[in-house]
Amino acid sequence: MLNFFIIILKLILIKELITPQKNFLCASEKIRLKRSVATGERSLLWNDGIIPYKIDDSFSGLHRKFIRKVMQKWEKSTCIQFVDRNDTIHQDYLALVHPDSRRCHTAIGKSYSGRNELYLGKGCLNQRNILHELGHVIGFHHEHNRPDRDQYVNIKMENVKSGSEGNFEKLSPEEITTLNQKYDYNSIMHYRRYEFSSDQSKDTIVPLQIENNEIDEIGTLTELSDIDIIATNLLYRCLECGKTLQDPEGTFGTAVDANASPTSKKYCQWRISASHGERIVLYITSLNIIESSPKCQTDYLQITDGYSTINPLLASICGKHRIVDPIISSGNRMLITYRTDHFNEMYNGFTARYNKICGGDIKIENENQNYYLESPNYPSLYEDNKKCVWHLISPLNRKISIKFNYFKLEESLNCENDFVEIKNGDNSNLSSVGTYCGKNSPGEVISEGNKLIIKFVSDHEIQGNGFSAIITMVKSN
Repeated sequence: MLNFFIIILKLILIKELITPQKNFLCASEKIRLKRSVATGERSLLWNDGIIPYKIDDSFSGLHRKFIRKVMQKWEKSTCIQFVDRNDTIHQDYLALVHPDSRRCHTAIGKSYSGRNELYLGKGCLNQRNILHELGHVIGFHHEHNRPDRDQYVNIKMENVKSGSEGNFEKLSPEEITTLNQKYDYNSIMHYRRYEFSSDQSKDTIVPLQIENNEIDEIGTLTELSDIDIIATNLLYRCLECGKTLQDPEGTFGTAVDANASPTSKKYCQWRISASHGERIVLYITSLNIIESSPKCQTDYLQITDGYSTINPLLASICGKHRIVDPIISSGNRMLITYRTDHFNEMYNGFTARYNKICGGDIKIENENQNYYLESPNYPSLYEDNKKCVWHLISPLNRKISIKFNYFKLEESLNCENDFVEIKNGDNSNLSSVGTYCGKNSPGEVISEGNKLIIKFVSDHEIQGNGFSAIITMVKSN
């Protein structure tokens, strides 16, 4: 069944009160702006689908880990990317705040210049609610507010509690775009039957065309629907080919189309993401791209050292040969862009494989910037038989603070199996800080000088949840 989404292309402030098991509520207070011209509407979207974010320190390490896993669900099926905010380059960003209440609220899209706040209270920290709130951040409004909703749901205003009527407003076609999709009962943005009911035994939303007797499921599903994904890709004009790759290793490339004409065009992007402390190793296993211009300017395969085309270029290649040398990122993101006007059986693109490596130098150069270190494959389970050694280095007159906000490795006697080992100094002059495993977190460690060594080892048996740490520069006394 084709389904449907509502996307607000105006500014609406939404406040939601959510409990994990029962209510999923949206308060009636709204700030409205008239619909602007087309370019103004698109200004509410995040540039290139890239959402810089910062998670407030009031969230626990477990909550931060969970939020990251939910963000990955949006990333995996769309071209949306949630990236850590860098204060020097990201003026507009999403700030996730943990209020001392059960309330949740955010604005639609990138509504403000600078800081855009997403409040996730105590009742919001489950998968459905976070997916839903991130949907607002991306640019979606609630499904039942669409202009043709009366064909699909009956709004029982007599059952809506006083003061909450605004949450059931029907918006006009002049206020929104529906992307030519049909109504989506399964959307992550749909209310439950009894939202804002004065008596939860009485429905406020009654489905009219539900299939397979699944009426009770509206507003309860915990995954993105097919149309959630389709609508996001339409809204952000995601390319039709390519994807986001999150696995520790994999293969990808262009598929041959026997019916393609000699001048068939193709434009694709693959986004590879890793944990902080990992780098991406890319092998081009075959290459067959027409050399139609000098320096591969029109038909090419480009590998970018980061998440955006504005990041440094690692390689731009074309021709017909195999690239033997691997291409290695400096950080935990890599963008691969393939573009051609001559895609056919003779020039069928490329194939590639990738894996991730851990360890290396981490230079702590900005005292106002947070740096991050995580176990391989975080926030998912770390892999077997990993050995990572990171060298943390700050300027000579500064120390290093590393604070572990999440730590859960395999428990073993004397930490003989999986462990984190921390040492002061460099290879020529070392002093041990300690060895840690299980739930015995190192907490916060401050270096004696300007260097720390962090070593992570996993054996071949039990995979653990891993660790996450924030690294900052500290002034020497």
